[in-house]
Amino acid sequence: MSLRMERSPRHNQEPIKTKRAGLRNANTVHGKNYARVKMELTKIAEAIESKITLLEKARAFLKKRGETKAKTIADYEKAIALAIVKLKNNAIAEWETFSTEKLPTTLIEKTAKGMCYQEKLDMEVAESDYKSLIVSINAIEAELNAYQSIFRHMQET
Repeated sequence: MSLRMERSPRHNQEPIKTKRAGLRNANTVHGKNYARVKMELTKIAEAIESKITLLEKARAFLKKRGETKAKTIADYEKAIALAIVKLKNNAIAEWETFSTEKLPTTLIEKTAKGMCYQEKLDMEVAESDYKSLIVSINAIEAELNAYQSIFRHMQET
């Protein structure tokens, strides 16, 4: 087997043996630069740690969003109940420039819901925030799984 020699990038050094000549560099693993693989593993490990930290924060934030969601649901239910009682007892004579006196019983609940539109909006926003955070957590978990798979694969090679 003949060795092919190339000139070193620095002309004052000895010629180096290249891969093309059929020899492997001592700093390679499976044809990959070991230092580069080690650096990539370090970056992937840092990304994994970052995702884990992000998940821990997101879980704590999810608890707060859950509490906000529960509170807005309770506020909405309470507001509806109060509005229904007030409408039945004619305690609310007018709403949005319309008379609520002599309101048919079948319309009391629908009218009460309409009167509590802001609480309903707050409840929907809180639920949307909660669900979007869950979706974000799932996305972070998927990224973490991908990084872990890459890390495992790079360790094996």
